[in-house]
Amino acid sequence: MVNYRRNKSSSPDAVYFLTIVTNNRDRLFAERDDFVLLWHEMQRIAKSSGAEFQSWVLLPNHMHWLLKPGDADYSRLVTSIKRGVGIEYKQLSRLKTGSTLWQDRFWEHTVRDEDGLRNCIRVHSL
Repeated sequence: MVNYRRNKSSSPDAVYFLTIVTNNRDRLFAERDDFVLLWHEMQRIAKSSGAEFQSWVLLPNHMHWLLKPGDADYSRLVTSIKRGVGIEYKQLSRLKTGSTLWQDRFWEHTVRDEDGLRNCIRVHSL
């Protein structure tokens, strides 16, 4: 396995661009109910952690997310959202027992300045 080290800023104002992908790139997010389920889980996590969601987009097999975690650990936020949505999918019988909803890892990029933030929002809003 690749030894990967995440870039984590000590600044509570740091913003990260995250990409989270479904297992095997399965197209699991195609309906309005999928969007609502994920949105409710994200709101729950934001409220409990104090994190801010700058922008996000949900596509059928992945999501992009601009996150300002504040004092929270963004890796734990991602894990919490993945777990929460996976539990909901299993309870709704939309995911088979023993199946995995998400890829194990996720991709992150530290947004370094306002230009980078605007670029992330513009490119991923098209």
